[in-house]
Amino acid sequence: MRRVFILPIFLALVGAGCADRWDRLISANYYLTPELHEQSRAEVEQTLVKLAEQIGISTKIFEERKRSLDIRMGYPELQAGGSTSSRETFNKAMKAYIDGTVDQFKKDFEAAGSASDAGDWLLSSDYRVPYTSPSLVSVVIDGSMYQGGAHPNSFYQTFIYLVQKERFVSAEEVFSEASDLLAASDAAQKELAARDISDAEWIQNGAGPSMENYRHVYITDAGLAVIFPPYQVAAYAAGPQEVIIPWSVIPGTRHVLFR
Repeated sequence: MRRVFILPIFLALVGAGCADRWDRLISANYYLTPELHEQSRAEVEQTLVKLAEQIGISTKIFEERKRSLDIRMGYPELQAGGSTSSRETFNKAMKAYIDGTVDQFKKDFEAAGSASDAGDWLLSSDYRVPYTSPSLVSVVIDGSMYQGGAHPNSFYQTFIYLVQKERFVSAEEVFSEASDLLAASDAAQKELAARDISDAEWIQNGAGPSMENYRHVYITDAGLAVIFPPYQVAAYAAGPQEVIIPWSVIPGTRHVLFR
């Protein structure tokens, strides 16, 4: 089993010119160790490094090949960091998502029966962890599904997990302030329009200020990233589009995630 230990991004940010990001990282971990604000910067860095070393993520694989089905799903498992119950909460959620996706895929296959003459049905996924700290883990599951037709279809699922609080943050909670959703939508539409990938109406429909358009979000140091799957804002050939909304544009969202 491949095992990856992931250190928080703050390790790359403690140099000169990173004061704002440093303050945010301290704030993100404040409830973990309230004494942080009474320590020197060097002492805080040492404390957070020790905490970061406790975050360990390994890769789990589900595989099944039979008849005309070929399934291989990779997903993360929290091996170290937080309490035992916190790790169990995270790991159960990851497994439940994979199990649910596989079960639905099999049901669709059985329902199609002999009507499908396109050969094997394929289901696969991998994952990335774009952000991790002692208090927060952000996960993106990138999947591909082929059920016949001209090409496979991509699918995505994102998770934002508060390690110490032992709970996930929903997209609705991320955009609990309507003004932030409006601001994110405006920024995303401008960025997508600049890429010249589709027409204005398509972008407006797919990136307008609706929660349905902002289900797939994850955390980066620079801001909140939004995934727009193929067809949502442009044709399949343009591929998925990802836009990073700077934290300065969505202060309410930043507060929800790093309070």
